[in-house]
Amino acid sequence: MGCYVFYVGGSGSKMLEASLHAAAAGVFNVTDAPVNTVIVDLDQTGGNLKRAKSLIGIYKDVRASIGDREEKEGSADIGFRTDFELYALTSVEERAMSGILASTTIGDDREIARALYTDYELEMSYQRGFYGHPNVGAHFFASQLPNLPDNHSFTEVIDKIRQELVRGGRPRILLAGSIFGGTGASAIPSIAKYIRQLTDLNPDPDARRTVGGGAVIGAMLLLPYFATTKGDGVIDYTQFEPKAKAALEYYAKEGVGYGDNKVFNAIYMVGSQDKVVYSYCTGGSEQNNAAHLVDFLGAEAVSHFLTTNPDGYQPEEQDGHWLFNLDLKQPNDEGKTLLGWDAFPEETVRGGFGRLLRTAFVLATSYGNPIVKDMSGKQSFFRGQDAATKLFFKKVKADNEREEAVRCFRSTGLYFTELVRWVAEVLATLPPAMVKSNPGEGYPVANGTQGAMTIPSNELVNGALLARLYQYYTALSDGRFDTQGPLSGDISQEDVKKLIYGLPGEYTFETINTSLVSHKVESMSGKACFEAFLANLLEACRID
Repeated sequence: MGCYVFYVGGSGSKMLEASLHAAAAGVFNVTDAPVNTVIVDLDQTGGNLKRAKSLIGIYKDVRASIGDREEKEGSADIGFRTDFELYALTSVEERAMSGILASTTIGDDREIARALYTDYELEMSYQRGFYGHPNVGAHFFASQLPNLPDNHSFTEVIDKIRQELVRGGRPRILLAGSIFGGTGASAIPSIAKYIRQLTDLNPDPDARRTVGGGAVIGAMLLLPYFATTKGDGVIDYTQFEPKAKAALEYYAKEGVGYGDNKVFNAIYMVGSQDKVVYSYCTGGSEQNNAAHLVDFLGAEAVSHFLTTNPDGYQPEEQDGHWLFNLDLKQPNDEGKTLLGWDAFPEETVRGGFGRLLRTAFVLATSYGNPIVKDMSGKQSFFRGQDAATKLFFKKVKADNEREEAVRCFRSTGLYFTELVRWVAEVLATLPPAMVKSNPGEGYPVANGTQGAMTIPSNELVNGALLARLYQYYTALSDGRFDTQGPLSGDISQEDVKKLIYGLPGEYTFETINTSLVSHKVESMSGKACFEAFLANLLEACRID
């Protein structure tokens, strides 16, 4: 059974980013085969698209550094088990809508074209998406998907689906994006119907008669959750709600269930009545919106779709909608319904993200800088955290092997930079009722081109410690731990026990270090030694 996820538009890229972090945490856990990951976004310069594509490379590097570990009885899941194989529909021949129409019968009649599209829509470029015009995008995808060249990345993944159907397989296919913009609103139904046409190839007549025609097709639809600052009017956030309502009416009519016109076996929906405000932009590198809780909930839905009943999908049991509510705490004296770890439907969320953040913390305070300096020859061997260095890297003497160990540390530094930034953004964009701080209160940090953001006091992560960790990692040069000293000053190694909200007192640095140095490696390979070091460090930082 192949797994295919089409992450559509800027919102889809944000859900892909969340899926990668969830996979690193072990919350998104698809292990039977790689997840065929398809990015669908014509805006190749989009900031969120670039972030997601960069993170895939970093995630794969760290995953390769850890290697394939067989889980031993009693050992902790250290994450990074899901493999992602990347495909894309991010570039096509550039033409205005009028040019596309010229290749159809509509193009022969300008009056019909004007009745269907405004002058602006007929001449707009789609190089950076569809600017909230799904009617333009729908015609684009319907007319262009069948005509993509054979060597196109998108065609390659469609061929994989086709071959699986010919063999009588039941691939799982999910399309994830928003339904209140342009690209997601137009591409999700268009691609789903295009894939459904392939199902006539399935040799099983009973399978062909089911919803999806043998393929198991789902949609993860993001509903409005943000507004924008004032702009030039090309995109009007006040129209997000009406557009979403119209899209939902379509899905209610033709989306889920049985019958010739039904496409989806399951639909997931996530949105927020409390709107975060993003800076207005119409695409390009400026579309670099901060991560949000709905991105992660969307990633959880993707995981649920791919892993529920993996041995055989039973439509009569599982068709329909998956609905869950965050289990928020009862209102306090200020009327706040705080978000805690137990609010999430998966028990692994706290354990997985807690493990990653604790690992990031002890690398910053204790292990990263001295070990990388030892490996790069910037200080004599076995100073600083000498126990860990001696036990894991004692026999790594050849220059090329030490360089390989440094490269592995660099990939890890890059990943934890992205993780800490992502977690900080999710916390900073939480609705005010879910955090302890009032608006404007908390721990301000600089957030690159997005300007300053404030990490609030909350019941997930210690805001003050996360702010310091954020400042440390964003100051690393290219993920290199040797470009600045260990995180210190008013931060101590033992503060790791306070990083994750609600942990009992035994989750100390001493416990982590004792567990870590109970192992040793005799290999002369820098990669093998780093693999053992990071795997054992992640296990030592576990939360039971």
